[in-house]
Amino acid sequence: MNVDCLVIGAGPAGLTAAIYLARFRRSLAVIDGDQSRAALIPRSHNCPGYPDGIVGTELLNRLRMQGEKYGVKVKRALVEKLEASGGGFVADAGDEKIFARKVLLAIIENMAADERGADMRMPSTRELGRLAPPKRSGARKATPRRG
Repeated sequence: MNVDCLVIGAGPAGLTAAIYLARFRRSLAVIDGDQSRAALIPRSHNCPGYPDGIVGTELLNRLRMQGEKYGVKVKRALVEKLEASGGGFVADAGDEKIFARKVLLAIIENMAADERGADMRMPSTRELGRLAPPKRSGARKATPRRG
């Protein structure tokens, strides 16, 4: 499978990113190990638009439903290997190889583990290369506070 972006993790951050990518008509793959910490939240008050809070599983369901409207499909698998390759990245996810121009890691670092709970080595940012656009040269000057 060849995609513009591989999103690893389908918690709130990964699903939100996938929704935006799909809305901007980017080809994408979303891989998730079904270990989102958001599913464990009894009620989150840290979500705009939900003044009374929202249960973590309900938030995930709503994000999945919104993503599905734009064609986002989440594959349940673990990314067993991820490495830079030919100006992009190649990921081994279960029985599938995914070639992506960009990778968005939407996981909590200590959640990167296999089914036995053994830590998997995830490539460092240096190994993966810059994933975000470079910052513009020239520092912004801070505006001094008045009075």
